[in-house]
Amino acid sequence: MKINEYKFKLSGTANIPTPLINGNSYNLTIENAEVRAVKRIPNDDDTENEIFNVKISEMSTVNILSDQGVIPAKKKGSQSQRMRIELMRLYENQHSADYKEFEDYYNEKMSKYIQEIKEQIV
Repeated sequence: MKINEYKFKLSGTANIPTPLINGNSYNLTIENAEVRAVKRIPNDDDTENEIFNVKISEMSTVNILSDQGVIPAKKKGSQSQRMRIELMRLYENQHSADYKEFEDYYNEKMSKYIQEIKEQIV
């Protein structure tokens, strides 16, 4: 089927340091949002719309642009979640041929970091 329109839905929550004003318009910049799902929805004219579900993740950077300047928004997530995501990116970019599974790579890296910390305690 022919695609009529490409659309995206944005979801996620980020914390901001100051309130926004109801009724005002703001521009946003979002970096590192992740496409989590793709759906094709049929139309009556034998075409489809393709809809991409985009999620603000722990690795996303969101900025709200206002008359007063840039308001940075932060996605809450634990440091361990961020570490896992960054290690997955590194694994995919550089090391996937050296390891069968990401979990093996992740466990090896984390064990190394833990050992380095233990050595500094002594």
